[in-house]
Amino acid sequence: MLTNKRTARIAVICLGIALMAGVTMKAFAEPEEAKIASPNHQQLAERIAEKLGLNRDVEQKVSELFERDGQKIHKIQEQLHKTQVALSQLTPNSKGYLKQVDALADKSAKQTKALTMAYAENRASLYELLTPKQIKMLETPATPDNQK
Repeated sequence: MLTNKRTARIAVICLGIALMAGVTMKAFAEPEEAKIASPNHQQLAERIAEKLGLNRDVEQKVSELFERDGQKIHKIQEQLHKTQVALSQLTPNSKGYLKQVDALADKSAKQTKALTMAYAENRASLYELLTPKQIKMLETPATPDNQK
Protein backbone atom coordinates (compact mmCIF):
# COMPACT_ATOMS: atom_id res chain seq x y z
CA MET A 1 0.00 0.00 0.00
CA LEU A 2 1.03 3.59 -0.38
CA THR A 3 2.66 5.03 2.68
CA ASN A 4 3.25 8.63 3.59
CA LYS A 5 6.95 8.11 2.91
CA ARG A 6 6.29 6.66 -0.54
CA THR A 7 3.77 9.35 -1.35
CA ALA A 8 6.23 12.05 -0.32
CA ARG A 9 8.97 10.43 -2.39
CA ILE A 10 6.73 10.32 -5.46
CA ALA A 11 5.76 13.96 -4.92
CA VAL A 12 9.43 15.01 -4.64
CA ILE A 13 10.32 13.11 -7.80
CA CYS A 14 7.42 14.68 -9.72
CA LEU A 15 8.47 18.11 -8.48
CA GLY A 16 12.00 17.41 -9.73
CA ILE A 17 10.68 16.61 -13.19
CA ALA A 18 8.58 19.75 -13.22
CA LEU A 19 11.61 21.85 -12.24
CA MET A 20 13.80 20.26 -14.92
CA ALA A 21 11.14 20.79 -17.53
CA GLY A 22 10.81 24.43 -16.48
CA VAL A 23 14.56 25.03 -16.77
CA THR A 24 14.65 23.36 -20.17
CA MET A 25 11.62 25.29 -21.41
CA LYS A 26 12.96 28.68 -20.31
CA ALA A 27 16.24 27.94 -22.04
CA PHE A 28 14.53 27.40 -25.38
CA ALA A 29 11.53 29.70 -25.04
CA GLU A 30 10.41 31.40 -28.22
CA PRO A 31 7.50 33.58 -29.18
CA GLU A 32 4.31 31.51 -29.54
CA GLU A 33 4.07 32.05 -33.30
CA ALA A 34 7.50 30.44 -33.80
CA LYS A 35 6.38 27.17 -32.21
CA ILE A 36 5.16 25.02 -35.09
CA ALA A 37 6.60 21.59 -34.32
CA SER A 38 9.04 20.07 -31.86
CA PRO A 39 12.58 20.42 -33.20
CA ASN A 40 14.71 17.36 -33.81
CA HIS A 41 18.14 16.97 -32.18
CA GLN A 42 19.93 18.74 -35.06
CA GLN A 43 17.54 21.70 -35.10
CA LEU A 44 17.81 22.02 -31.34
CA ALA A 45 21.61 21.94 -31.53
CA GLU A 46 21.55 24.60 -34.28
CA ARG A 47 19.29 26.81 -32.18
CA ILE A 48 21.55 26.49 -29.15
CA ALA A 49 24.63 27.07 -31.29
CA GLU A 50 23.14 30.28 -32.64
CA LYS A 51 22.02 31.57 -29.25
CA LEU A 52 25.25 30.67 -27.45
CA GLY A 53 27.74 31.24 -30.25
CA LEU A 54 28.97 27.65 -30.41
CA ASN A 55 31.56 26.61 -32.97
CA ARG A 56 30.77 23.79 -35.42
CA ASP A 57 32.66 21.16 -33.41
CA VAL A 58 30.74 21.89 -30.20
CA GLU A 59 27.47 22.16 -32.14
CA GLN A 60 28.07 18.68 -33.57
CA LYS A 61 28.81 17.29 -30.09
CA VAL A 62 25.62 18.91 -28.75
CA SER A 63 23.63 17.39 -31.62
CA GLU A 64 25.08 13.93 -30.93
CA LEU A 65 24.37 14.34 -27.21
CA PHE A 66 20.75 15.32 -27.86
CA GLU A 67 20.28 12.45 -30.29
CA ARG A 68 21.70 9.85 -27.92
CA ASP A 69 20.03 11.13 -24.76
CA GLY A 70 16.82 12.01 -26.57
CA GLN A 71 16.34 8.38 -27.56
CA LYS A 72 16.91 7.23 -23.98
CA ILE A 73 14.56 9.89 -22.58
CA HIS A 74 11.88 9.08 -25.16
CA LYS A 75 12.01 5.39 -24.24
CA ILE A 76 11.58 6.16 -20.54
CA GLN A 77 8.74 8.59 -21.31
CA GLU A 78 6.95 5.88 -23.29
CA GLN A 79 7.33 3.39 -20.44
CA LEU A 80 6.08 5.93 -17.91
CA HIS A 81 3.12 6.78 -20.12
CA LYS A 82 2.15 3.10 -20.39
CA THR A 83 2.34 2.76 -16.61
CA GLN A 84 0.22 5.87 -16.09
CA VAL A 85 -2.35 4.64 -18.60
CA ALA A 86 -2.54 1.29 -16.80
CA LEU A 87 -2.94 3.12 -13.50
CA SER A 88 -5.68 5.37 -14.83
CA GLN A 89 -7.61 2.39 -16.18
CA LEU A 90 -7.91 0.78 -12.77
CA THR A 91 -11.08 1.28 -10.79
CA PRO A 92 -11.96 0.34 -7.21
CA ASN A 93 -14.00 -2.46 -8.79
CA SER A 94 -10.82 -4.00 -10.25
CA LYS A 95 -9.70 -7.20 -8.57
CA GLY A 96 -6.87 -6.43 -6.14
CA TYR A 97 -7.30 -2.71 -6.84
CA LEU A 98 -5.15 -1.33 -4.01
CA LYS A 99 -2.41 -3.88 -4.56
CA GLN A 100 -2.33 -3.06 -8.29
CA VAL A 101 -2.30 0.68 -7.58
CA ASP A 102 0.56 0.20 -5.13
CA ALA A 103 2.60 -1.84 -7.61
CA LEU A 104 1.98 0.60 -10.46
CA ALA A 105 2.76 3.57 -8.21
CA ASP A 106 6.10 1.99 -7.31
CA LYS A 107 6.80 1.30 -10.98
CA SER A 108 5.84 4.87 -11.88
CA ALA A 109 8.11 6.24 -9.15
CA LYS A 110 11.07 4.24 -10.47
CA GLN A 111 10.37 5.39 -14.03
CA THR A 112 9.97 8.99 -12.91
CA LYS A 113 13.29 8.80 -11.09
CA ALA A 114 14.94 7.30 -14.18
CA LEU A 115 13.50 10.11 -16.32
CA THR A 116 14.64 12.80 -13.87
CA MET A 117 18.13 11.30 -13.82
CA ALA A 118 18.24 11.08 -17.62
CA TYR A 119 17.37 14.79 -17.86
CA ALA A 120 19.96 15.64 -15.22
CA GLU A 121 22.65 13.55 -16.92
CA ASN A 122 21.86 15.22 -20.25
CA ARG A 123 22.10 18.67 -18.70
CA ALA A 124 25.39 17.81 -16.95
CA SER A 125 26.82 16.50 -20.22
CA LEU A 126 25.70 19.64 -22.03
CA TYR A 127 27.34 21.86 -19.41
CA GLU A 128 30.62 19.96 -19.88
CA LEU A 129 30.64 21.17 -23.50
CA LEU A 130 29.98 24.83 -22.66
CA THR A 131 32.06 27.67 -21.31
CA PRO A 132 31.00 29.44 -18.09
CA LYS A 133 29.76 32.39 -20.18
CA GLN A 134 27.64 30.09 -22.38
CA ILE A 135 26.21 28.38 -19.30
CA LYS A 136 25.22 31.75 -17.88
CA MET A 137 23.52 32.65 -21.18
CA LEU A 138 21.69 29.31 -21.16
CA GLU A 139 20.47 29.85 -17.60
CA THR A 140 19.25 33.39 -18.25
CA PRO A 141 15.45 33.34 -18.55
CA ALA A 142 14.13 34.27 -21.97
CA THR A 143 12.41 37.65 -22.04
CA PRO A 144 11.17 39.78 -24.95
CA ASP A 145 14.21 42.02 -24.43
CA ASN A 146 16.81 39.28 -24.81
CA GLN A 147 15.16 37.21 -27.56
CA LYS A 148 16.21 37.62 -31.16
